[in-house]
Amino acid sequence: MGIGNVGRAFLLGTSALVMTSAVADADSFDITVLTFANKTLGPAAGETGTVQAGAGLGAFDVSLPAVDIVGSGATLTNHGTITAIGTVVRATGPISGVSVTNSGLIRTTIGFGKGVLVSTGADLTGGVLNQAGATISGGVTGIDVFKTSDISGGVDNSGTIFGGTIGINVNAPGLTSNPSDISGGILNQAGAAISGGVTGVHVDIISAISGGIDNQGLITGVRNQGTISRAGTAFAVTGAGADITGQGVLNEVVATISGTFAGLGVTSGANISGGVDNSGLVKGGVIGVLVTGAVAGPGIGVLNQVGGTISGGQFGIAVVGSASLPGGGTPSDISGGVDNSGTISGGNSGIGILSGSDISGGVDNGGVLSGGSFGLWVAGGSDISDAGGARGFGVRNQVGWPR
Repeated sequence: MGIGNVGRAFLLGTSALVMTSAVADADSFDITVLTFANKTLGPAAGETGTVQAGAGLGAFDVSLPAVDIVGSGATLTNHGTITAIGTVVRATGPISGVSVTNSGLIRTTIGFGKGVLVSTGADLTGGVLNQAGATISGGVTGIDVFKTSDISGGVDNSGTIFGGTIGINVNAPGLTSNPSDISGGILNQAGAAISGGVTGVHVDIISAISGGIDNQGLITGVRNQGTISRAGTAFAVTGAGADITGQGVLNEVVATISGTFAGLGVTSGANISGGVDNSGLVKGGVIGVLVTGAVAGPGIGVLNQVGGTISGGQFGIAVVGSASLPGGGTPSDISGGVDNSGTISGGNSGIGILSGSDISGGVDNGGVLSGGSFGLWVAGGSDISDAGGARGFGVRNQVGWPR
């Protein structure tokens, strides 16, 4: 019948071409040349699929994923290229013990579909490992966790994860049932990027990232409508060059970011240049929002909306240069200021600015700012300034706070 290529080219291949039927091939596989086929791992347990460096796998039937994982204990390793018009890699439950490792390219070839879809009760116990220089890319989402599924092994990214709309999506269809999770958390390594045309990471209503987010690279924005939590700091942005740009961290009504030490931590020269916008709950066993060892700017601000709460066992918000805290030793700053129309509270202080630090964008309080000892505590050579006179005040109290 010849070979026809409709639309965009699928793959850049090697010197050989293999084509199989549109019926998905089950069993383990090892792709060493350019191959057009739909592959299935399972239903037998423990099957393995490998695409070698320089080789490629493209979906023959565009209505199916290039790789469909339906068996527990399956392992997919890509060193080459895997493409499809729709979803590229799909894991469908109920299965567990699955892992996906990518050192090459996994991508959709036109503007819809998902790079990796975890669906209907599947659990990637072995996680998703995206290595340095590798890319997972989807027309809609890079990684999508859907309908009571989990990545309990976590997402460890040293490369690029991109979605036309959302980089990583933790999704609850129907919004009131079928919650999903990334219970192993997200680790975005130094030099890595998670990005989307709209949002880098999205947690849907009632879903969660119960393993937290540790960002040492670049995320273009986080929209949380569910729960981000873990022992320690639920959402950590750490290290020089680490940043959350775009919309920053948007924690919506009924959403929660919760950690046993801190809800949100920005440390060691990191930044959230897109700011923090909270209408839900950010809480920590010790500190709600921690900025330490960092000059958090330019432009970072904390906006606590009406109905929003930021709370900690000691501080709601702590801006410190103390070497006794993680990443400490360098005076820190919230250069975009703190605007509060909700509640900021701590067992000691609502806001503490310590050890030579600053909130150079000022504090504008129109809500409740309270602490067991102080609503607002400035100590150790610290300041609340109005850098450049942009706001015309260092502290403005519109309704009063308990002292």
